[in-house]
Amino acid sequence: MSWAFLAVSIWGAAFTVNAHWPRKPRSYFLVPSFFAGWVTGELAAHHLSWQAAATAVFVAFGALDAWPGWVGLGITLAPWAGLLALVASSRRSATEVDAAIAGALGAAPEPERGRLPRLPLMIPFLLRDRRVKVARNLRYAEGAGRRHLLDVYGPREGTSGAPVLLQVHGGGWTVGNKRQQALPLVMHMAARGWVVVAINYRLSPKSTFPAHIEDVKRSIAWIREHIADHGGDPDFVCITGGSAGGHLTALAALTPNDPEYQPGFEQVDTSLRAAVPFYGVYDWTNRGRHGRGRDGLGGFIERIVLKRRFDDDPAAFERGSPCAG
Repeated sequence: MSWAFLAVSIWGAAFTVNAHWPRKPRSYFLVPSFFAGWVTGELAAHHLSWQAAATAVFVAFGALDAWPGWVGLGITLAPWAGLLALVASSRRSATEVDAAIAGALGAAPEPERGRLPRLPLMIPFLLRDRRVKVARNLRYAEGAGRRHLLDVYGPREGTSGAPVLLQVHGGGWTVGNKRQQALPLVMHMAARGWVVVAINYRLSPKSTFPAHIEDVKRSIAWIREHIADHGGDPDFVCITGGSAGGHLTALAALTPNDPEYQPGFEQVDTSLRAAVPFYGVYDWTNRGRHGRGRDGLGGFIERIVLKRRFDDDPAAFERGSPCAG
């Protein structure tokens, strides 16, 4: 039991250490480090709870009867301070956001400080809201199976002429699904009167860019034509997304009505009222020298997403960069 407690303690501590000091971009452990840090950073309080419960169980079953158990106890207690630091950092985020809004607008709006629902706090992956209704798997284009489906979220009691938010999932342009990301935001906005559209889109390596942004534009065209049937205002469409979804969000907002990205529906208005991209990749050319060379993200985009070398066609990387120009 003592050795088992020591092993579990080291495992738990590794999550905390990784959340504070993730692996470098060129590390072979980048992907597992990213996902482990993501879960730990988002659910630090939950990590602390399960580690405390596990510690209590091990102690009750005699883990401290031998020296490995005492070593494990020390290894367990030390990282708890790191988890508490992550909790404190997350609690400061509201103040940071309010300050950023005030800096941009001159005065911050009155923040909403409603009580959070208890069940999702206790079971964070139970992402439902009884105030929200969902129309699932509506087809917005032909030719790509489930990658051309979307979900529409709205107030359960119905609405009319509501503002519309388009949510674009991330996943490195290669993975992801409309039901996996930003669901707390989707539920929050729909419960407060918005109509929210979450989409799938074609992915690499099966599809080659610009298929991804073309699908985002196709979903905007669908919204223009059909969202009034779901209570939304087709003339008030905003967009958001994270990571690869942040890249596509920014690119969609900065290329309204661009015929290159609207093959076959060039006449449709794809302009947007607002865009809120999160942690996106905005420069595929590495003009800012961010260390994303051919053995990192740049090479990934060359091989998997664009399927061409930067040296052979730099203009293609420019066109795919929201910060170009």
